[in-house]
Amino acid sequence: MNRALRTCAGTIALTIAWSVAACAADDASEVSRIEWTRDASYRLLVRVPAVALGDREQDERPAECVIDFKAQLDSLGIEARPDLTSLRVVACDPQTGKALPSPTGESDAAGRPFRWYDDAIPYEFPEFANAVSRTDGRIVRRSRVRGGYFFNVVGDWESGRLVWMHRPVTNKPTLYAIYFNLLSEGQLPDQLPPRGWVGDGLPRCAAIGRTTMGADHSRVELTDWNGDGLVDLLVGEHYGHVLWWPNLGTRQKPVFRYARFVFSDGQPLDAGIAAAPCVVDWDGDGTEDLLVGTHWNRLLYYRNVGTNDRRQLEYRGPVELDGEPLELPLTPLTRGSEGVFRRDYYPVPEAVDWDGDGDVDLLAGGYITGLIFFYENVGPGEEGTPRLRLVGPIRAGDGPLNVGHWCASPCVADFDGDGSLDLLTGNMPMYLQPDEQEQHRRTFLQYFTGHSFSGPIELEPRPFPGTGRFPHERLATPRAADWDDDGDLDLVVSARENIYLYENVGTPQRPDFRMHADPLKVPWGLATVPVDQFRDWNDDGHPDAVRGYTVHLNDGVGNPYRWSQTVSVLPPGQNIDHPSGIGDDWFWPYLDDFDQDGRVDVLFGDWFGHVWLHRNLSSGDEKQFDLAGIRLEAGGQPIKVGPLDRDPEKDFGALQGARTVLTVEDFDHDGRRDLVVGDTYGVVRFFRNAGGPPHEPRFDMPVEIGNLGIRGLVDATDWNEDGWPDVIASAASGRVRVFLNDGSGNAGFGDGFDPGLPPIVQPRVMMVDLNGDGDEDLFLPSTQGSCFVERSFLRHGYATAELMRIERRP
Repeated sequence: MNRALRTCAGTIALTIAWSVAACAADDASEVSRIEWTRDASYRLLVRVPAVALGDREQDERPAECVIDFKAQLDSLGIEARPDLTSLRVVACDPQTGKALPSPTGESDAAGRPFRWYDDAIPYEFPEFANAVSRTDGRIVRRSRVRGGYFFNVVGDWESGRLVWMHRPVTNKPTLYAIYFNLLSEGQLPDQLPPRGWVGDGLPRCAAIGRTTMGADHSRVELTDWNGDGLVDLLVGEHYGHVLWWPNLGTRQKPVFRYARFVFSDGQPLDAGIAAAPCVVDWDGDGTEDLLVGTHWNRLLYYRNVGTNDRRQLEYRGPVELDGEPLELPLTPLTRGSEGVFRRDYYPVPEAVDWDGDGDVDLLAGGYITGLIFFYENVGPGEEGTPRLRLVGPIRAGDGPLNVGHWCASPCVADFDGDGSLDLLTGNMPMYLQPDEQEQHRRTFLQYFTGHSFSGPIELEPRPFPGTGRFPHERLATPRAADWDDDGDLDLVVSARENIYLYENVGTPQRPDFRMHADPLKVPWGLATVPVDQFRDWNDDGHPDAVRGYTVHLNDGVGNPYRWSQTVSVLPPGQNIDHPSGIGDDWFWPYLDDFDQDGRVDVLFGDWFGHVWLHRNLSSGDEKQFDLAGIRLEAGGQPIKVGPLDRDPEKDFGALQGARTVLTVEDFDHDGRRDLVVGDTYGVVRFFRNAGGPPHEPRFDMPVEIGNLGIRGLVDATDWNEDGWPDVIASAASGRVRVFLNDGSGNAGFGDGFDPGLPPIVQPRVMMVDLNGDGDEDLFLPSTQGSCFVERSFLRHGYATAELMRIERRP
């Protein structure tokens, strides 16, 4: 190297060293000025680099910091875990070192909303999003980023990722102090930490969750899963996972605050679609195995190769009958057409010696039949597992026991202490007519007493032995155990997203279950927002949540926001509906000032695929709507979407109806309100408003914008901020597409494109500036909760935070 180059290189090296030293000095200066503002023993100091906001006055976007708490505490000579329930994230002014006020307008006592993604739960979560009946019994997994954090599961609190809601300041870095205390020596995490709504696609939670599971189709089983002598819960859910809820209480008073995933073959157990667990020593080796009912009409076997204290499950495939996967019979049907329902959903299993011959038989509750099928154990087969023979549906009285009408869920025990087995079951009444409502009001649980002491049980229906009121839910799964240690059998019942504990206040001979509608609720469980549409109902600048004809008013407070006051759209005693009386009926009202007279009207999409207009005729303080309404027409014929010329007795899609959804906007800038309508097949159509009087608008024939393949939701948004309203459509398959308005004035739309949302199961997209930072966010009421995607996160991802140091309180 010549002298000139050496001189140049030395100058560059000196300049870089000076710059690094200056930055380090700046960082050290910033760190030394941060005031200690929380009653906590430790804190981490982090820095989020500066960004340019352009012409935006403000923005909000989640920031992320990878934290190894174990390593950080080791650097201080401390062997302990952080108490993440004590964690707070506080923004600090780099000039003064003082805590900044909360951007939400509330006290900043709780700090910024944050979420902890624990490394004990796979960040790239392996999921099986299919049914084993389609994969020949194989579990085929794909990675879903952050998929495991949708559940009420706790991690180890040693390392992971901390994400919080970050408000950048133009061209200035932001400093944060992350305060926390430690768990006591030997203490393990025993509840969920705070889970804020941070805009990265995870669901809304609250200090006390609204439901137990936050997941539908919950099916409970009782067992001492960890061998500590207490009754734990094992709960399957709609997407095939099985969760272990450890009992943190005593023999007399159970306590459940969180769940952990049950693992199989080294990964979280995933049966595909639905999971109804049953714990039983299936192979007779003295350790308890696991059976799981799942889609479509399959029962899976997981062998425990560990112990009853430390379970180690291995998937062994579907339970078989005569060399083929066991399938419950599909007939007879009490409700529904055999031409439509040609396969069953999933069985609910119960393992018991039903015929009194000393071995374990199988009872399986049929979903569409409402029958309970008896499979006799006729002797051990390979690996000691039972060889099964279908005997048929069990009987009660003079005929087969039907739970009325769908979803049998057998629970067998000697409830009355007479030495003979009795039976409890849940159900789901289907397609009820008005005169049938009353007779099914108290069928949440049904009770049958047994009268045989050897051989098959003879059952008789009896009134349910309990007092109090049932919850207004279906799909109940009862399970029995003496969970208060008083010598009689109590109940644990799962139903949809909830789990209920029902104490037996009677005796072992005369049970008396104390019924109620108060489910188990957990700290920082899921808390959905009931909403079909957002609009600023009271013109206060905050989005209100509309569900049916009830408006939930925005309280105007901070994340995760609250909608606590309600207003009725319709006057007392009035309703607008267009029932079909067929299949799963459809109810889809949509609010809009459609005739532009300053009063909010009602549009209604019905089961048949029609769209109705019910004008608001109110005057002064007196509310009045056109209750009959008019059926809107296009090209001189009623608007019609969805199934055409299909028989609901033979076609499932026709039975479900059109599932008509809609949104309204002036898409062509001609001053009239146009329609975009979606249907059960995912077809999205544009109906241009061609004019006409306010009470009878006319529409042009529809133009198909796109096809997402299955039902979903449509909404209007100016996605690319060009002043022309675009369309965003979402489908139950997970597909989301944006159709850009070409701005020609003819309401032409481009081909749909994927906006690149984080993976969310069955999303229904609504556009709303949820956090008031000036851009429209995406609210997704999915089947896994109310999810929120901040638009800046969608554009840029997380803001990356730099961990500077850990400090002990002076």
